[in-house]
Amino acid sequence: MWTGLNLSHVMLVARFASRFALRTGGGLIFLLILLVSGLGVAAAFIAPVEEMVKSELLQDVALDQGETLDVGVVIREVSEMPGVRRGVQAIVGGDERESTYLLAKNPALLSAIFVVMLILIPFLACFGGFNQTSGDIQNRGLRYLLLRTERVNIFLGRLLGVVLFTLIYVAALVALVLVYIGLKLQIYGAGELCWWGLQGYVALVLLVLPYMALCAWLSAAIDSPFGSLVLCLMLVGLPIAFLAALSAVARLPYETLSRFLPWGWKYELLSGDVGTRLVAITAMLGFTGLFVLVGLRTFSRRDL
Repeated sequence: MWTGLNLSHVMLVARFASRFALRTGGGLIFLLILLVSGLGVAAAFIAPVEEMVKSELLQDVALDQGETLDVGVVIREVSEMPGVRRGVQAIVGGDERESTYLLAKNPALLSAIFVVMLILIPFLACFGGFNQTSGDIQNRGLRYLLLRTERVNIFLGRLLGVVLFTLIYVAALVALVLVYIGLKLQIYGAGELCWWGLQGYVALVLLVLPYMALCAWLSAAIDSPFGSLVLCLMLVGLPIAFLAALSAVARLPYETLSRFLPWGWKYELLSGDVGTRLVAITAMLGFTGLFVLVGLRTFSRRDL
């Protein structure tokens, strides 16, 4: 399975895969969906706050209390509401310390955006990674490439190229959100915003890795790009729904069951506890390695 592994060949394949990703329809669709989803999530949190600031009724109430109503005041008051704290605590599955860490010790608005993006990014990864090899298997294009390198280099190079492509545009998305919040709202310090934005970006990156590896496996197993996309989306969403139903029927803790999936570790990537975060990182890398091994085994044995 590892016969013929050549890192220079892997990097060469990865470079061309990432360079030509935007020239494919799948790459353009992924970029469009990623930007629309990310900016839509940001707007969903920012727009209501701006409307609240423009409300004459709330402005009058603030003046009666001797305060000036601005975006920073609204966000601070909303993040301190017990209901909001309990809601965030229920979503991330942590204790009160975790919700305090996300909403009080770090930029609350950015934390809310990252929490939602961690839900969406596994599904978005499917649109970026579904056609790593399935299209070339379908049109027999890999036969010419196999004259110059080995299967392991093609598989790992395509996976690495798609991951690099994805990480670049996720970084661009996070940077756009940071710039908008920093320049338009001006409610957080630049250092605080950049530091928490970097941690959120790393969390998104780590969550992308196992799902990209899963897509690489399915893409190697199916010679239809559309079939690969459908199967990727199903294998991301259906296990989550199945475990939720099993938890409800068998009265088993969903948090424990979800640990069998990368999905169950996503919020620990933003945990305030260093040990918890390291365990989550290890889990993500473990899932990634498992999917890479299974995918490489499938790709090395199939007819091209």
